[in-house]
Amino acid sequence: MMNIKVIYTGKHELPQFETSQSAGMDLRANIEAPIILEKGAR
Repeated sequence: MMNIKVIYTGKHELPQFETSQSAGMDLRANIEAPIILEKGAR
């Protein structure tokens, strides 16, 4: 695994592994309006 230094100036959390057994990280988006994903839409 490679460590990368991050300079963060946002107001939300950075991605992180939630448990020691996690296979991936939960990402968060800084969006200003709700996004609705329609069934079958692209």
